[in-house]
Amino acid sequence: MRCTPIVTLVLLFSFAACGSGGGGTSGTPDDGGTVDDASPDLEPDLEPDLQPDPEPDSGPAIDAIPDTAPEATEELPPAVPLAGFGVITGDCGVLDDDEWLSADPFLFRNEVDFGTTAFEASLLSPAGQEVEKDGNLGGSSIHSESIAVDLLYRCELANLLKTEREIVYVDKNGKKTDALVTIDGRKVGVSVVRAFHYPPTDPCTAADADKLMIKKLGDIPLSAANAADEDAWERSVLHVIAYNDQCADTFAAAWESLDFSVRASTIVVITTTEGKDDFIYTNN
Repeated sequence: MRCTPIVTLVLLFSFAACGSGGGGTSGTPDDGGTVDDASPDLEPDLEPDLQPDPEPDSGPAIDAIPDTAPEATEELPPAVPLAGFGVITGDCGVLDDDEWLSADPFLFRNEVDFGTTAFEASLLSPAGQEVEKDGNLGGSSIHSESIAVDLLYRCELANLLKTEREIVYVDKNGKKTDALVTIDGRKVGVSVVRAFHYPPTDPCTAADADKLMIKKLGDIPLSAANAADEDAWERSVLHVIAYNDQCADTFAAAWESLDFSVRASTIVVITTTEGKDDFIYTNN
């Protein structure tokens, strides 16, 4: 009897009916259900099942998987100088780990121009206003102290911790400083000195600058050692408020000439004032 398979699905039944004839294959069922894989009739149907599914053309991978992660945002510090009383130029926003992690002395210079605006405490930052309000322990330098703290706030984002009257000392009759602030999370003692020769229109002399810088820089480590544990600071700033460029240059030269042991690790900031600045210097 001659039989021809119609479709592959009935292949096994066709072999059973035709016996060993037809197809020219050498393999025969050995267990009644399994056919030799070499049979050419099996290849067309088995290959599609054995091949992996083709990858769909989904375009660029970035389009296939949407990015659901929240966008990372970094909070940036405010740009300095901050707005306030007077226009600041020169060194500003300069204190960072290069200074904090070093024991070397540093000198920075900048300028503030008050223009034609008359001084009023309300024009200062809250830190500067607090210094004005609390006053100091003597002398007529309160305006220079409030300006120094105000400038450190606007340039270095200094946060006022205590005014001169509030700092606690071991010896109340010992050396003191003018303000206690934090900069970059560090406690900093701020001492202030005015660079001018009374009357302010007279030039600053090298002798006066040397004498005053030696005295102020010498007092700074003594006041730091006198601070009570609760108010102890790790670094000191001497802020020089200079009447003009001639005085600023003279005091900078005096600092440069001092022995390293006198300059120690104190950070010196010299600020030249311009414009309507007589309120700082007229009371000697």
